[in-house]
Amino acid sequence: MSLNVLRLEIDGIDREIVRLLNKRAAVAIRIGSEKKKQNLPVRDPRREKAVLAKVGKRSKGPLAGAQVEKIYKQIITACVNTEMAMKIEKIKM
Repeated sequence: MSLNVLRLEIDGIDREIVRLLNKRAAVAIRIGSEKKKQNLPVRDPRREKAVLAKVGKRSKGPLAGAQVEKIYKQIITACVNTEMAMKIEKIKM
């Protein structure tokens, strides 16, 4: 397979990853709204730890579970930051 064909495949995968990341963030924002209604904190360290362990165990390679967990730590942080930004925008309105 040529380098160009492989790069096109990566481009398609990247598009799908971005779509799914945004879908995940949208659901996280909805979870944040529910947490606010129930007067719960934005972050739940036990839940975050469980999510990281789960995704780490799901990786069958070539990425090691620990690598996947590091990626997910960033994803969780980005989702929390997006949720917090949405709260700030609502306050400004």
